[in-house]
Amino acid sequence: MSEDWTADARVGVPMFQVIAKQVSQGKHRPRAVRQIIDQQWLDEASKQQLRDIFHVTDADLLRHEQEEAMQARRRTRERYGLPVPGRARRRRTARSFALRARSCTPGRLS
Repeated sequence: MSEDWTADARVGVPMFQVIAKQVSQGKHRPRAVRQIIDQQWLDEASKQQLRDIFHVTDADLLRHEQEEAMQARRRTRERYGLPVPGRARRRRTARSFALRARSCTPGRLS
């Protein structure tokens, strides 16, 4: 395959190889991969098959964006010394135990 993908298409290189080459150039950017697939002159079933192969379906993109957002929040919290949400809930201070003990004493109406 040459660098010119339109020339490849004219000489009969299978379309999948042309698309795979374009996708490999932007493989770490799922939105770019999805855009490459959507720009192809293919029927919708073929596009959906390519989306499944390269893991850029709507659900995959949503999951990837959520993971990126979580990583960004985690990096920000770690940079400024704030507790990361998963770890903060496990810590209990003496004050929280005392407050809980007071609220659970028998004979006291809440």
